[in-house]
Amino acid sequence: MCGLLVVSLPLTAQVKRVGQSGMTFLDIDVGARPAATGGSFAATGGDVNSLFWNPAGIGAVRGLGFVGNQTAWLADMQMHSIGVAFGTDTYGVLGLSFLSMDNPDVRVTTFIGGERWEDQGFQDLIRQFALGIAYARQITNIFSVGGQVKWAHEDFGAFDYQDRRTGEQEADWEAKKDVIAFDFGTLYYTGFRDLRVALSVRNFSPRTRYQLEYFELPLTYRLGLALDVISVFRPETFRHSLTFSVDAISPRDFSERLQLGCEYWYREVLALRAGYKFNHDLESFATGFGIRQQLWKSTVLIDYAYSPIGGIFQDVHRFTLGIAH
Repeated sequence: MCGLLVVSLPLTAQVKRVGQSGMTFLDIDVGARPAATGGSFAATGGDVNSLFWNPAGIGAVRGLGFVGNQTAWLADMQMHSIGVAFGTDTYGVLGLSFLSMDNPDVRVTTFIGGERWEDQGFQDLIRQFALGIAYARQITNIFSVGGQVKWAHEDFGAFDYQDRRTGEQEADWEAKKDVIAFDFGTLYYTGFRDLRVALSVRNFSPRTRYQLEYFELPLTYRLGLALDVISVFRPETFRHSLTFSVDAISPRDFSERLQLGCEYWYREVLALRAGYKFNHDLESFATGFGIRQQLWKSTVLIDYAYSPIGGIFQDVHRFTLGIAH
């Protein structure tokens, strides 16, 4: 008996909680800068893309910030997202986020009685998007908190069908669901150079029912660290920065993950990035770059990220355009 228990423990540790979440489009990495650093972005802060990672990260935004993201995802899917944040020294930061997944047309067939099926051709059926409103505030100059409420919508279309036994037409079945979800996060500067520690919870929601089946959103807990290592040895250097980041992740529908990243900036104009995801089913290595330029009274940012997938899927490319004013 004891021998069976000893053998079963490592096997249990290897079990991956796959297929236990719905609306999994909410779990895809958003933004070229976060993706290029291996998805280790919880403790980065100051970036409007934090709306999709850790809402406390927008607490440092002052004035108006905007990001638009585009991801060429797997199987000809395209993901688009927009984030807007407006911050003041007195009232905190208000943010808005929108995420949409564009899916290719799917082939539809309809059962019309007996063993007969009718081909309806390719149709644009699937709709997936999420709309959120966030608020963050710097409680002190070293500690920020933030939260976001999201409306997530998923629609796989409506279908006519007949009872196989009687042949009678049944009512339409709509594969559509709306869910309210919540994100929470904190960001803390430890006082040692710019070492940051972050905690975030994303996609917290009640159970949702599709016909007879129940599911929950891809709930994810993150613990993140980030540090500019050049500032440790040469704190007076402003020409270069090299930030290492790490996120330890506990997702609902997979075993625990570790994601590492680094970001080098030269004169805050050119950034080179790389990262790696451990224990991930699709992505592993990632890389990318960013350019920041002053244009009139605004700062314009352009970011790109590349994630090789391999196998039957095409590689993933992400683009971001950001404006801060």
